[in-house]
Amino acid sequence: MNFKLENNFAAEIIEGETYILPFGQNIAMQRKGVKLNPTGEYLWSLMEKTQDYSEILHSFYHYYEAGNEEDRRQLKADLDEFLNDLKAHRIIRDLGEEQRKQQMEKTSLSIGGLGISLAIPKEYIHPYFLDFTCDILPKHSILVCLERFTNRGMSDGEVLIRTDEMIILEKEGSVIFDYKLNSFVKELIYEVDTKTAYLRLVENAKANEAKEEIFFAIRNAFLYYAAKHHRFAIHSASLIYKDKAWLFSGHSGAGKSTHTALWKKLFDVKDLNGDLNLLGFEDNRAVVYGMPWCGTSKIYTNETYPLGGIVFLSQGEKNELLPLSKSEKPLYIMQRMISPAWTKRGLDNNLDMAKRLVAFGIGVWSFRCTKNDEAAEFMKKEIDQWNS
Repeated sequence: MNFKLENNFAAEIIEGETYILPFGQNIAMQRKGVKLNPTGEYLWSLMEKTQDYSEILHSFYHYYEAGNEEDRRQLKADLDEFLNDLKAHRIIRDLGEEQRKQQMEKTSLSIGGLGISLAIPKEYIHPYFLDFTCDILPKHSILVCLERFTNRGMSDGEVLIRTDEMIILEKEGSVIFDYKLNSFVKELIYEVDTKTAYLRLVENAKANEAKEEIFFAIRNAFLYYAAKHHRFAIHSASLIYKDKAWLFSGHSGAGKSTHTALWKKLFDVKDLNGDLNLLGFEDNRAVVYGMPWCGTSKIYTNETYPLGGIVFLSQGEKNELLPLSKSEKPLYIMQRMISPAWTKRGLDNNLDMAKRLVAFGIGVWSFRCTKNDEAAEFMKKEIDQWNS
């Protein structure tokens, strides 16, 4: 690894202990320092003279008089661990990695008017992304890169969310997704200030094995970024009727897929997305943007439509609309959003969007229904009356 020392870091001794400490702009960017043990002190002294990996390694071998292969293997592992730790704290940059990213042909995507630049080998890119490729990357964009996973990292930050599937942490201006159940993508680190997401992939992960996990990890970074630009994702199935998007949402098992399938059978409507929809405002109208992420439904489109309304489904023995108060309408919308609400600010952003949608005048219903054709006919009649 040929690397470069970042500016505005210096070695300082405090009561006999050596630390690498930030100063200047690094203080403003909330960079953290690192305490060095005696081996780290020696390696840092070498790094101040040369940033050539082979030179440092050779001096390291000589310093510890590593005469056999096992000693050399252990010292090399120690050096790699030390450099990875400095890299994780953004005290050094891997020049080879940066060169590879610059040389790699990037795939540009446009989703909801926002861009994703994929610095990823094409064989690792999910086919659903191909319908969202563009020639010119939108002004507001993120960069997604692949890195090989190491056991060292930044997964010791402040825990925001902990689930069976992942831990989401915040550290030094980055959001870290630590995937507990993944086999191939172990971490995603999204640097807020650089708008860059690093996907950490296990060594020797094959494209056909890792493609699905990469696809869904990119969604985590995109939805975080999208919320910053007033695009919010809501768990729902959607269809196009009278040139507007109508969303059907509900808890797992509520019947949104069954209900939208009835509409398609009876009224020959067009599907928009089978699982997830991106909401925003454009030209002073509420809109639904197509997204590639669609759960297991395989139903998605890259098209954008005006939002007509949202129907919240629950199962019942008969078809009936349940009254919703003024406060319940935005509450129902916000509770079905999956855009980040890990902090109070995130919660407030989601709720503000839900309030804005209701104030704009979209239709919002709570519909207790059967799984029969009459349920779709009932709701269609209600929408026709409301939309007239």
